[in-house]
Amino acid sequence: MPSGTGITPDMAVVVGSATRSSKAGSKEVWLFSLEPCPLDEKGISATEVFVKAFDRHGKVVATKSLPYHGASGVYEGLCGNR
Repeated sequence: MPSGTGITPDMAVVVGSATRSSKAGSKEVWLFSLEPCPLDEKGISATEVFVKAFDRHGKVVATKSLPYHGASGVYEGLCGNR
């Protein structure tokens, strides 16, 4: 989620796609890889990083967030002390 005032969930920025790492079924495992510090390269200041899973009809079936919140927390969590 981009940082700034007046930011709403519909302003989220897509930074990548996940890939399935298991067989299709009810216990699928999907992996979403982030570069070591994707925020620097894309010039993004983010307050939250999350993924959404959709069914074949485009309905959201799950959302998972990283445990970092706020622009400083997200940057520190993804980029660390570099």
